[in-house]
Amino acid sequence: MINSSERRDFPYWRGAISDAKTISILKSVGEDLAQFQSQSDFLGNVTKLTDGQVGALRAIYSERLKKLESEALDVKDQGKPQFHQ
Repeated sequence: MINSSERRDFPYWRGAISDAKTISILKSVGEDLAQFQSQSDFLGNVTKLTDGQVGALRAIYSERLKKLESEALDVKDQGKPQFHQ
């Protein structure tokens, strides 16, 4: 459940997405954002993000996910033994 006393505006979500260090953390942020958007109508003094802001956050999320997936593949490839023929 989202705490309505927390200020969760566009800069907050952009920072949470950018600061995610793993794919699982990023996905958790995405789930929290979706929950925030769906519950913001019921939270009283919380302002729902605009469609433009949500679109921008989706783009930032997508780019961050690509970067984290690429980093995970790089680490995975580094762990494979190198065989010389």
